[in-house]
Amino acid sequence: MKNVDVDIYVNNLMSYFDKNPGDLYDVIGKTNKDIFFNKIKEQCYKNIENGEDIALTKDQFVKILTELKDKSSDVFVNVATGIFQKTKFGDISLN
Repeated sequence: MKNVDVDIYVNNLMSYFDKNPGDLYDVIGKTNKDIFFNKIKEQCYKNIENGEDIALTKDQFVKILTELKDKSSDVFVNVATGIFQKTKFGDISLN
């Protein structure tokens, strides 16, 4: 199933990170960016199936990021305050 709105959402994220590669590294580190964006797209389709907004929530982003991290490495510090998530790479905004 293909959805134009999902493609637009993911392409906008990709475009932002293409223009700001440092921000992408801050978010995903050395993780493969194609896998990251595929996980985002999968979650968008799950959101549609559940009747939710296409855009990912902060919790959904954090879940994707923690799934992608190597289990043997230091993963995220689980502190979510305000609009920022503290990670081993620094603070990120998922708003």
